Amino acid sequence: MKSVILKLILNGIRFRIRKFLKKPLFPWALTVAVTGRCNSRCVMCNIWRLSQQIPNLKEIELKKDEIKRLLSNPLLSSLVELDITGGEPFLRDDLVELVEVVKEVKEKNLKRLKTIAIATNGFLTQKILRDVKSILEILKGSGIDLVMVCSLDGVGKLHEKIRRRRGAFERLLSTLDGLLELKSSYEDFWVGTKTTVSRLNIQGLEEIKTFGKQKGIFFQIISPVIFTPVRYRNLERQNELDPFPEFEKLLLDFYRKENFFYDYYAFFIIKLLKEGRRPPCTAMFNYLYIDYDGSCYPCPLLENKIGNIRNSSIEQIWRNATKIREKISKLPLCTSCTEPGLLRFTLPLEGFWFARFLIKRRCLQKTFYSNGFHKYLT
Repeated sequence: MKSVILKLILNGIRFRIRKFLKKPLFPWALTVAVTGRCNSRCVMCNIWRLSQQIPNLKEIELKKDEIKRLLSNPLLSSLVELDITGGEPFLRDDLVELVEVVKEVKEKNLKRLKTIAIATNGFLTQKILRDVKSILEILKGSGIDLVMVCSLDGVGKLHEKIRRRRGAFERLLSTLDGLLELKSSYEDFWVGTKTTVSRLNIQGLEEIKTFGKQKGIFFQIISPVIFTPVRYRNLERQNELDPFPEFEKLLLDFYRKENFFYDYYAFFIIKLLKEGRRPPCTAMFNYLYIDYDGSCYPCPLLENKIGNIRNSSIEQIWRNATKIREKISKLPLCTSCTEPGLLRFTLPLEGFWFARFLIKRRCLQKTFYSNGFHKYLT
């Protein structure tokens, strides 16, 4: 316990010195949207509209060779986690080949890489299970964990109402069952769910939590919907879907339940909603986001584009983004950000907040190791 706390405190000091000197670290985590196509029609997200707006969308998505060149850049030599998202990643015909590229590059440049996480809506059951099994075989013995994050926005018809796809819940069930069956054969494989909380499903969070527990889901991420002009393109739905402020108490009561005692995200969201406090974000110090067309952003939520890997190297983009780096944590969207992924990348480097939480809850094993934070401190 003491050694972990000491490392977190030292990281916190290092982060603040680096921030003062305007000198970022190399990225520890990277999110790449490998497609802008999506086969859901979610009420809280308009990514699926891209296919209607851009007829040649598939053709302008990052190619396998471009992703290989990106990952081979020395700037990413400290990468610990690679998140693959979309759209729906399993709409790509070459997703398995992309993971093969990652494994190939790991031996030369990504020696610290410990995790690949893939987000999915679970609709393409047969392809998902086929691809995931192939990916698990590729990663066997590589030292890389595979984490699957499946969207779950309600139990039964509620999920389909939000996803606006008939049969979406039954397909998700089949996907989860298949993934959990694969889990029994692969040690370094983890299956979880992600729930986006809106006015439509906030009354059903207990049922979602119970469902996950009964299914044997390893982790459940439950977080409020976020409204952004670029990533989710959903600003026009805010008045209709935003659970705040009307349902703030209901959400706080949910996060205060005993089964969230060791949940770092619940601790964070309560602090944010009750006290307006959140840890300084480390985006652009140890994290960045790359969209399906190569456009780079400090995170998935900000509209401040900092370059495109098709025009400049990722190293040039990272080094030259000094102005936006100074604004991180100060922008309006930053001060109210509830994005769990960004918090996950922030805590190991910011250090101080996480150290206080671990000491207060005495939950080194239940939170620090079980959530994979130790990978960032080795």
